[in-house]
Amino acid sequence: ENNLINGKFQGIFVNIGFNKGYNFANWINVFAPWGDVTPANWYTKLKSIRSEGDLCGVCHDCLTEFKPPQSTAVKNANYVLVGVDINNGNIELSKRAFCPK
Repeated sequence: ENNLINGKFQGIFVNIGFNKGYNFANWINVFAPWGDVTPANWYTKLKSIRSEGDLCGVCHDCLTEFKPPQSTAVKNANYVLVGVDINNGNIELSKRAFCPK
């Protein structure tokens, strides 16, 4: 059964140019705060995987820490979040952060 065609998803978010994933962390923070993912703790996770190199960047999104109002989240919401990047280093880092072995 294809949920995209049947309209069972409440929202589809595509982050083109995923980079290190800070926008993605913001989206999770807003739409699924029970996942306890913020840009600041995402940064901590990335640093635990790879300590060398610039994991924050000039935008300093890694320092963003906020808790959205609970009204933005819908328990059991069916959102699709897609991150797209062409940099293999970013892809591998994010895969390791999302799916630790």
